[in-house]
This record gives sequence, structure tokens and C-alpha cells, in this order.
Amino acid sequence: MVRIEIAVFNIESALNAQSAGADRIELCSNPAEGGTTPSYGTMDIVRRKVNLDVMVMIRPRGGDFCYSETEYESMKSDIMAAKRLGMDGVVLGILNQDGTIDEDRCRELILLAKPRERALAS
Repeated sequence: MVRIEIAVFNIESALNAQSAGADRIELCSNPAEGGTTPSYGTMDIVRRKVNLDVMVMIRPRGGDFCYSETEYESMKSDIMAAKRLGMDGVVLGILNQDGTIDEDRCRELILLAKPRERALAS
């Protein structure tokens, strides 16, 4: 079975994706930055108005995927907010300076996101 996931960057596009027949959406902000974590308010409204699975981008800023300790703490807080709002999962990724996956910090974020579904992107 083919599932259609559409990346959306605001409430209106989330509603349009639902009307167009998407199976789930990936909710982000800042398309010019390649997608960042949407605001709490955006997540809240989308969760209340969209009857699809909603995956939330957990990315504190555009650019590379090498995050400081402060940015990492922000990612943890954003995951907890997404869980409180009933999001279906998160999309995340962290790299080391050499371009390899930061397995330890990714694993910790995945465990924090449970029992929600998760998808890794880097």
C-alpha cells in the first residue's frame, strides 16, 4: 500500500494536504531554511483541525545538523511539547562534526519521543 506524506509549512497547507488526500503530513516551519520546528501554536491548531497522522520536524535551526548542547536541550523540549499535543511522531537527526550520525544523542531523542512513531532524517 502506498502512503502519501506531504511536507507542510503552515496551517493552511496542512488543511490543503488533508483535502487533497494525503495519508500523513510532516509539519515544519521555515521552508527557506529547509524546515525547522513549528511553533507550539501551529502544532496545536494543526492537531485539532487535521485528522491525519502528523509528524513534526524537530530541528532548532536551518543549516547543518551539528547541534550545540543548548540546541539539543531545545530539541528535547520540542519533543515533549509535540507529545503533549498528541502528535503522531517526530522527524529528527543530529550529525557529528565529521558528518557521521550522532548515534548517542539521536538514540536519546528517539527514546524521549516514545511511544510515538519516529522517523530519522539527516
